[in-house]
Amino acid sequence: MIMPLITTLSEFNKYVTVSSDFDDAKFLKYTSKAERNIIKLIGQEKYDEIVERDVADETRQLLCEYSANMGLSYALPAFVLNITTLGVFTNATSDSQRAEWWQMKDLNRSLLKFAFTAMDDALQIIGIENSELLNGLFVSTVQQFEYAFSIQNSSQTFLSMIPFLREVQDMYLNATLVDCANHSFHDDQLKTIRAAIVTLALSHAAVSGSYSLETYAIILRAEVMPWEKIEKLEQQALQNFKEARFNIGMGYLNQVFEFIKELPCYVEKNIESDIEKLDSGLFL
Repeated sequence: MIMPLITTLSEFNKYVTVSSDFDDAKFLKYTSKAERNIIKLIGQEKYDEIVERDVADETRQLLCEYSANMGLSYALPAFVLNITTLGVFTNATSDSQRAEWWQMKDLNRSLLKFAFTAMDDALQIIGIENSELLNGLFVSTVQQFEYAFSIQNSSQTFLSMIPFLREVQDMYLNATLVDCANHSFHDDQLKTIRAAIVTLALSHAAVSGSYSLETYAIILRAEVMPWEKIEKLEQQALQNFKEARFNIGMGYLNQVFEFIKELPCYVEKNIESDIEKLDSGLFL
């Protein structure tokens, strides 16, 4: 059973304020959902240990701030809509004016921004180096990722990139390293290997819809609402980014192959292939 960080509306109101007549039980199910996100990032054992800390503990407060803001973001649609057996209706009120859609959108953006910032600050304190998600990866720290491309030192963005890092390592690097996978590479070789993994992972992640392209950086997307569309200009920029990162990544991968061939662990393999290169440069 998950131990909640936030158990009452008064605790919730330390981080985000809502009306005092709000039903605790109705809202706390949304903070519970947010707290499950925390467990996915730091693990059940670490989460339980932080919950048991004093309420003044900085890390605990940051995770409560995340839970409150993200929980309220999750709850917003329920505030607007009333689901009945007769259909779905908007909630009506006689003594106050309903917020406009753009006000709801701005509120949700703010909630997500505060939630993401709190989570990143918490992860900086907790540290992610011992996460089981990183086992076996060449790129296992934010700093190693940042050497190849900026994610604005965001631990949260880095953790979200792990599936792409593992995918690229399995698809490209392992096929290149083969018998040299367990070789003790020197620092310059590791930097090239990591650069290949990071740039190819960015190419895979770019058009997933989860990231936003900033000036010289890519970050986990927080500001686009479910009912919004990503601007076509950014879609094209991300597509261009995807192609550029792929080409750069393959360049790094070629450098890796060149120094791998010089290592004693390398064994050349002659593999017959049915792939045919056309005059146009394409492959069949």
